Amino acid sequence: MDRVVVAVESTDLILLTGLCVVLRQHPLLRVTADVTEADVLVRIEDALTEASLATMQKARVNSPRAQMAPYLLITKSFPPPLLLPAIEAGVVAVVPRTTSANEIAQISVEITNGSAHLTPRLQRVLLSHFDRIRSDILAPNNLTITGLSHRERDVLTLISQGLETAEVAQRMRYSERTVKNILHKLMTRLELQNRAHAVAYAIKIGAI
Repeated sequence: MDRVVVAVESTDLILLTGLCVVLRQHPLLRVTADVTEADVLVRIEDALTEASLATMQKARVNSPRAQMAPYLLITKSFPPPLLLPAIEAGVVAVVPRTTSANEIAQISVEITNGSAHLTPRLQRVLLSHFDRIRSDILAPNNLTITGLSHRERDVLTLISQGLETAEVAQRMRYSERTVKNILHKLMTRLELQNRAHAVAYAIKIGAI
Protein backbone atom coordinates (compact mmCIF):
# COMPACT_ATOMS: atom_id res chain seq x y z
CA MET A 1 0.00 0.00 0.00
CA ASP A 2 1.35 3.43 -0.99
CA ARG A 3 1.96 5.78 1.89
CA VAL A 4 -0.12 8.96 2.20
CA VAL A 5 2.03 12.03 1.57
CA VAL A 6 1.39 14.73 4.19
CA ALA A 7 2.56 18.35 4.19
CA VAL A 8 2.37 20.18 7.52
CA GLU A 9 1.99 23.97 7.69
CA SER A 10 2.34 26.20 10.75
CA THR A 11 3.88 29.51 11.77
CA ASP A 12 4.81 27.86 15.09
CA LEU A 13 8.09 26.08 14.28
CA ILE A 14 8.09 24.11 17.54
CA LEU A 15 4.64 22.63 16.89
CA LEU A 16 5.49 22.08 13.24
CA THR A 17 8.71 20.21 14.04
CA GLY A 18 7.14 18.14 16.80
CA LEU A 19 4.18 17.00 14.71
CA CYS A 20 6.38 16.16 11.72
CA VAL A 21 8.64 14.00 13.93
CA VAL A 22 5.66 11.98 15.17
CA LEU A 23 3.95 11.68 11.78
CA ARG A 24 7.16 10.39 10.19
CA GLN A 25 6.96 7.40 12.54
CA HIS A 26 3.55 6.36 11.19
CA PRO A 27 3.88 3.44 8.74
CA LEU A 28 1.16 4.74 6.40
CA LEU A 29 2.48 8.31 6.09
CA ARG A 30 5.31 10.13 4.38
CA VAL A 31 5.92 13.72 5.47
CA THR A 32 7.04 16.29 2.91
CA ALA A 33 7.85 19.98 3.00
CA ASP A 34 6.59 20.38 -0.58
CA VAL A 35 2.82 20.99 -0.78
CA THR A 36 2.87 20.27 -4.53
CA GLU A 37 3.43 16.57 -3.87
CA ALA A 38 1.09 16.21 -0.87
CA ASP A 39 -2.03 14.03 -0.66
CA VAL A 40 -3.11 15.80 2.55
CA LEU A 41 -2.38 19.29 3.84
CA VAL A 42 -2.27 19.60 7.64
CA ARG A 43 -2.38 23.13 9.03
CA ILE A 44 -1.96 24.24 12.64
CA GLU A 45 -3.66 27.52 13.61
CA ASP A 46 -4.35 29.10 17.00
CA ALA A 47 -7.56 30.52 15.55
CA LEU A 48 -8.89 30.36 12.02
CA THR A 49 -9.16 33.78 10.37
CA GLU A 50 -9.97 35.11 6.92
CA ALA A 51 -6.26 35.84 6.49
CA SER A 52 -5.25 32.27 7.32
CA LEU A 53 -7.91 30.97 4.91
CA ALA A 54 -6.43 33.16 2.17
CA THR A 55 -2.99 31.70 2.93
CA MET A 56 -4.39 28.17 2.71
CA GLN A 57 -6.03 28.87 -0.64
CA LYS A 58 -2.81 30.40 -1.97
CA ALA A 59 -0.85 27.29 -0.98
CA ARG A 60 -3.02 25.18 -3.29
CA VAL A 61 -3.05 27.48 -6.32
CA ASN A 62 0.23 26.53 -8.00
CA SER A 63 -0.19 22.77 -8.04
CA PRO A 64 -2.99 20.64 -9.56
CA ARG A 65 -2.19 17.95 -7.02
CA ALA A 66 -2.33 20.37 -4.09
CA GLN A 67 -5.66 21.70 -5.38
CA MET A 68 -7.07 18.20 -4.96
CA ALA A 69 -5.49 17.63 -1.54
CA PRO A 70 -7.88 17.98 1.42
CA TYR A 71 -7.00 20.14 4.40
CA LEU A 72 -6.92 18.87 7.97
CA LEU A 73 -7.09 21.90 10.25
CA ILE A 74 -5.80 21.77 13.82
CA THR A 75 -7.01 24.79 15.76
CA LYS A 76 -8.09 26.13 19.14
CA SER A 77 -10.80 28.35 17.71
CA PHE A 78 -12.99 27.96 14.64
CA PRO A 79 -15.51 30.80 14.08
CA PRO A 80 -18.72 29.20 12.69
CA PRO A 81 -19.23 31.94 10.02
CA LEU A 82 -15.98 30.77 8.38
CA LEU A 83 -17.16 27.18 7.92
CA LEU A 84 -18.38 27.50 4.33
CA PRO A 85 -15.32 29.54 3.22
CA ALA A 86 -13.14 26.91 4.89
CA ILE A 87 -14.88 24.11 3.00
CA GLU A 88 -14.39 26.07 -0.23
CA ALA A 89 -10.69 26.30 0.68
CA GLY A 90 -10.53 22.50 0.89
CA VAL A 91 -11.00 21.89 4.63
CA VAL A 92 -12.66 18.52 5.25
CA ALA A 93 -11.44 17.87 8.79
CA VAL A 94 -11.21 20.10 11.84
CA VAL A 95 -9.76 18.89 15.14
CA PRO A 96 -8.80 20.66 18.41
CA ARG A 97 -5.19 21.32 19.36
CA THR A 98 -5.51 18.65 22.04
CA THR A 99 -5.82 15.91 19.40
CA SER A 100 -3.00 13.38 19.62
CA ALA A 101 -0.52 12.95 16.79
CA ASN A 102 -1.66 9.35 16.32
CA GLU A 103 -5.25 10.53 15.83
CA ILE A 104 -4.07 13.16 13.36
CA ALA A 105 -2.22 10.47 11.44
CA GLN A 106 -5.30 8.25 11.33
CA ILE A 107 -7.58 11.09 10.20
CA SER A 108 -5.04 12.03 7.50
CA VAL A 109 -5.32 8.53 6.06
CA GLU A 110 -9.12 8.51 6.33
CA ILE A 111 -9.72 11.80 4.52
CA THR A 112 -7.67 10.67 1.53
CA ASN A 113 -10.33 7.96 1.16
CA GLY A 114 -13.16 10.48 1.07
CA SER A 115 -14.00 10.78 4.75
CA ALA A 116 -14.69 14.04 6.57
CA HIS A 117 -14.14 14.87 10.22
CA LEU A 118 -15.98 17.78 11.83
CA THR A 119 -16.82 18.40 15.45
CA PRO A 120 -20.51 18.00 16.39
CA ARG A 121 -20.78 21.79 16.74
CA LEU A 122 -19.51 22.37 13.21
CA GLN A 123 -21.76 19.61 11.88
CA ARG A 124 -24.74 21.49 13.33
CA VAL A 125 -23.51 24.73 11.76
CA LEU A 126 -23.18 23.02 8.38
CA LEU A 127 -26.68 21.54 8.61
CA SER A 128 -27.99 24.97 9.54
CA HIS A 129 -26.33 26.46 6.43
CA PHE A 130 -27.94 23.80 4.23
CA ASP A 131 -31.32 24.41 5.84
CA ARG A 132 -31.10 28.13 5.05
CA ILE A 133 -30.03 27.38 1.48
CA ARG A 134 -32.99 25.03 1.12
CA SER A 135 -35.55 27.46 2.57
CA ASP A 136 -34.20 30.72 1.10
CA ILE A 137 -32.93 29.63 -2.33
CA LEU A 138 -34.01 26.15 -3.35
CA ALA A 139 -37.61 25.98 -2.14
CA PRO A 140 -38.67 29.34 -3.71
CA ASN A 141 -37.31 28.04 -7.04
CA ASN A 142 -38.92 24.61 -6.65
CA LEU A 143 -35.53 22.92 -6.41
CA THR A 144 -34.30 20.23 -4.07
CA ILE A 145 -30.88 20.03 -2.44
CA THR A 146 -29.74 17.91 -5.41
CA GLY A 147 -30.35 20.78 -7.82
CA LEU A 148 -33.31 19.03 -9.46
CA SER A 149 -36.89 20.17 -9.15
CA HIS A 150 -39.45 17.85 -7.62
CA ARG A 151 -41.00 17.31 -11.07
CA GLU A 152 -37.64 16.49 -12.64
CA ARG A 153 -36.84 14.03 -9.89
CA ASP A 154 -40.24 12.34 -10.19
CA VAL A 155 -39.97 12.05 -14.00
CA LEU A 156 -36.48 10.55 -13.80
CA THR A 157 -37.59 8.13 -11.08
CA LEU A 158 -40.34 6.76 -13.34
CA ILE A 159 -38.04 6.59 -16.37
CA SER A 160 -35.50 4.67 -14.28
CA GLN A 161 -38.26 2.12 -13.64
CA GLY A 162 -38.57 1.51 -17.40
CA LEU A 163 -41.64 3.62 -18.13
CA GLU A 164 -42.06 5.29 -21.53
CA THR A 165 -43.03 8.93 -21.98
CA ALA A 166 -46.73 8.18 -22.33
CA GLU A 167 -46.70 6.06 -19.18
CA VAL A 168 -44.83 8.73 -17.23
CA ALA A 169 -47.36 11.33 -18.39
CA GLN A 170 -50.26 9.11 -17.33
CA ARG A 171 -48.75 8.44 -13.89
CA MET A 172 -48.04 12.11 -13.25
CA ARG A 173 -51.26 13.33 -14.91
CA TYR A 174 -49.30 15.50 -17.34
CA SER A 175 -49.43 15.68 -21.09
CA GLU A 176 -46.67 13.90 -23.02
CA ARG A 177 -45.52 17.31 -24.24
CA THR A 178 -45.09 18.51 -20.64
CA VAL A 179 -42.97 15.48 -19.77
CA LYS A 180 -40.83 16.02 -22.88
CA ASN A 181 -40.38 19.70 -21.97
CA ILE A 182 -39.33 18.80 -18.42
CA LEU A 183 -36.71 16.40 -19.77
CA HIS A 184 -35.51 18.82 -22.46
CA LYS A 185 -35.01 21.68 -20.00
CA LEU A 186 -33.27 19.37 -17.52
CA MET A 187 -30.87 17.92 -20.09
CA THR A 188 -30.12 21.35 -21.55
CA ARG A 189 -29.42 22.91 -18.14
CA LEU A 190 -27.15 20.10 -16.99
CA GLU A 191 -25.67 19.35 -20.46
CA LEU A 192 -26.85 15.74 -20.39
CA GLN A 193 -26.82 13.79 -23.63
CA ASN A 194 -30.00 11.71 -23.39
CA ARG A 195 -32.49 10.17 -20.97
CA ALA A 196 -30.16 7.38 -19.95
CA HIS A 197 -27.50 9.95 -19.15
CA ALA A 198 -30.04 11.96 -17.13
CA VAL A 199 -31.07 8.91 -15.12
CA ALA A 200 -27.43 7.96 -14.49
CA TYR A 201 -26.72 11.52 -13.32
CA ALA A 202 -29.70 11.48 -10.94
CA ILE A 203 -28.55 8.18 -9.47
CA LYS A 204 -24.99 9.46 -9.11
CA ILE A 205 -26.03 12.53 -7.11
CA GLY A 206 -28.46 10.52 -4.98
CA ALA A 207 -31.61 12.19 -6.33
CA ILE A 208 -33.24 8.82 -7.07
